[in-house]
Amino acid sequence: MKGSRIPYTLNVIDTPCFGDARGIDRDDEICDQIREMLADKEQTGIITIDAECYVFEAQATGPTPKQRNIFQLIMSLFGNDIAQNICSMITFANGRDHTHFEAFDETGLLFGERFTFDNSDLRSPKKHLSYFLWGENMSSFERFFSRLDKMERKSLELTLDVLNERKRLEDTIKNIEIELKAGNYTAAKGDADLCKQLTHNLRV
Repeated sequence: MKGSRIPYTLNVIDTPCFGDARGIDRDDEICDQIREMLADKEQTGIITIDAECYVFEAQATGPTPKQRNIFQLIMSLFGNDIAQNICSMITFANGRDHTHFEAFDETGLLFGERFTFDNSDLRSPKKHLSYFLWGENMSSFERFFSRLDKMERKSLELTLDVLNERKRLEDTIKNIEIELKAGNYTAAKGDADLCKQLTHNLRV
């Protein structure tokens, strides 16, 4: 694209925000939307992914319990082969150095390489501060695109399999609830065994 700083077209898929006030039902709805989008390859043309990026605000004590839960939910949507393509885009970093983010490593979760951005004072009346922050943010973007160039592009086939298994597990759990209410314990036990197998498949 003319005037672009990168020599290729970048396609960004921006998903709705997880963990909003509408609760877990809304999160499940977003998961279904992602699954349907990836399944409709003829319409979307999406068959590979270069990077999976998480965008969240920096916290003084590292990721909050809510952020951890959301991260675990999102991780459950993708195949294990995507793990090396994960990175975190941390906003409102306010000039914190890398030692501040040790709390991320202590969670044991795979946040990937971190890229920090300070967008809190870009409209500051102090022009020298705005110029400084702009330069810092551009430096982070340059690091990100340099990392992106080195990432191995991954097929979304395994991720789609995971999403389909997850949907099947959710439907099976709903069936168990219906069967228990109806007193059909034999069918409920059969579905419970299926749940165990599906859960095992998702962990492999």
